[in-house]
Amino acid sequence: MDMMENSKISCRRELWRGDIRREEMCECVVPDTCPDIDRIIDKSARVFIRGKGADKGTVFVESMAVCTVLFAGEQDNSLYRMEAELPFNMQAQVPGADSETDIIALPRPEELEVRLLNPRKLLIKAELVCAVCCYQPGEMTVASSVSAENVHVLEKSVSIAPVVAVREKTFVIEDELQLPANGEYSRILSHTTQLNFVDVKFVGSRMIFRGEARLCLLAVAEEKAVHICQTVPFSQIIELDCEADSAQAYLCLTGSRVDLAHDEQGRAVANIQLSILAQGSATVSHEMSYVADAYSNAMDCALCFEELLLPKGSENTILHHEHRSRVDTPTPVREIVAAMGRCAAVSAADGELQLKLSLECLYLDDDNVLRRAEQSEIIKISDASITGNCSAAAVCPEVYAVPSTGGAEIRAAIETKVHCDSVESITMVKDIELTERQEALRRPSGYVVPTRGESNWELAKKYFSTVELIENMNAEPGNIILIPVCHN
Repeated sequence: MDMMENSKISCRRELWRGDIRREEMCECVVPDTCPDIDRIIDKSARVFIRGKGADKGTVFVESMAVCTVLFAGEQDNSLYRMEAELPFNMQAQVPGADSETDIIALPRPEELEVRLLNPRKLLIKAELVCAVCCYQPGEMTVASSVSAENVHVLEKSVSIAPVVAVREKTFVIEDELQLPANGEYSRILSHTTQLNFVDVKFVGSRMIFRGEARLCLLAVAEEKAVHICQTVPFSQIIELDCEADSAQAYLCLTGSRVDLAHDEQGRAVANIQLSILAQGSATVSHEMSYVADAYSNAMDCALCFEELLLPKGSENTILHHEHRSRVDTPTPVREIVAAMGRCAAVSAADGELQLKLSLECLYLDDDNVLRRAEQSEIIKISDASITGNCSAAAVCPEVYAVPSTGGAEIRAAIETKVHCDSVESITMVKDIELTERQEALRRPSGYVVPTRGESNWELAKKYFSTVELIENMNAEPGNIILIPVCHN
């Protein structure tokens, strides 16, 4: 007969968490309408998620990297643009994954390399990393009490915060951004977008979150390259089928478009359209009781224990770090046009954050020629809050540069979001087997000297008593206590 009574909580059990990496490349031929390439000025990649799913132990994520290359023409030194679309079909083997698996996927560019094969052909190579977390519908089961008679039970409680819902929502942001007065704008050369989750709150079963999109444009005004960055705030509501008290939200693009236009006053504006996928996991805090130990004074009692790792929730930390560096340039720097930073290979473990910082500088030299210089370095940041199972993502919201002898001095603000999951390890009684005792208990009551740290529960179990009897017979504290024997 099963003597254990279980408590069950419906939840989303984490099936797998990890990164999927993939590299793709293509060769691009310069259009006939463009001159030969003199030099590459800039490169960037916009990553869009196209689809995701799971079937028969395989998780797949489909993404697209739209790579933009700006180059100077060999004849007229004007700026020209080329774009290439690289599809990424990324897969991971995850035992147990099927059509009911909830998937959170966040693809991001890790590396982008553009190589000049000849004046009419480029090699574009991109590496994407997709952070994936898979959840499976299930139950969390804990033995909470014992139904058998003459069994003394030690109950403990633990605070847990299981994931109870995984939801997503697609939405579109449309806005008109007024461009700074830099003369007559003729075209937008390239644009990039950084999505940032700000905060979340709950109203009943509704998850309300705020975010922001930081859009950076490289445009041409009065035949001069201009770099512009603006932030667009937004908020959205995701409907849940249950109430929650905490959540994690993740944002990625499914598409983007930026067009140059003019408003009614004739001022230059950028009409933006951002298609965004918001993904979120919601948790609920519970106080759960479990059977930590048991014994019987009337019968022989065999216990079967089980160790469980229970989710306690997560903690988000935002780390701010300012990094100063120098980018060497092949020609003297007369004027800085744009300074940009990109973080990749971000890892967080054992109190240390490590990332690869790529700094890029567009500048005009003494001959008023637009040129580009870049460098990469490994950054390590110590922080005691980085403990447990942590993931991290970093961006450079602001990068400043000033000309110096032989290059540019750069100051980059690095913002890192560290997400750490915590678990509680418990040892609970999974099953109890009671058998008739061969010989009746004949042990008398007596006095004992407890060892240091020995609890009343341990004494009661060891000397065939109960916690209640020991506490009643020893109202006054002392080094010697009376252990009354209990026969049931």
